[in-house]
Amino acid sequence: LRQLRFAQGGSTITQQLVKNLMERHDKDLFKKANEVFLALLLELRFSKEEILERYLNEVYLGQIGALEIHGVGEGAKYFFGKRVQEVEPHEAALMAALIRGPALYSPYRYRDRAVERQKLVLRKMQETGFLAKEEFDEALRAPLRLAPPQTASSLKAPFFIDYVKAALQEKLGEQYGD
Repeated sequence: LRQLRFAQGGSTITQQLVKNLMERHDKDLFKKANEVFLALLLELRFSKEEILERYLNEVYLGQIGALEIHGVGEGAKYFFGKRVQEVEPHEAALMAALIRGPALYSPYRYRDRAVERQKLVLRKMQETGFLAKEEFDEALRAPLRLAPPQTASSLKAPFFIDYVKAALQEKLGEQYGD
């Protein structure tokens, strides 16, 4: 509003979650106002931790051909061949780094750029107290070991998998969550 035009930034995690869930990528003032309203409703109903968890399960981290990688669970599996619970701090930092620009910081295409961004995230983790100095130093020394890149053709029946996943979320989503 200050700039009287569509500018970058200014969204909260909750607003980003709403935008991702609504799959809005255009710059429409009416839709943005709806997002703000929905974000306020979410913040009244859910804790910050619940909102962050949902955001991290929805956030876009890149693509395998035409298939999109959404959420840190899929990201951990794709980038490191691990379950998200097994991810080390330096790997978590890489996934956090990807949020800003999955194509720009792809560790498969732009490894040096991805590592620099990963180091920035690690520094922020240490500055905010999420990592102790020793953990920070260890994370900086840890080599970046990526799983072999998958291709859409290496996945078994990717469209069927997406169909089953959507059907399960529709039928069981309210009862079990994502």
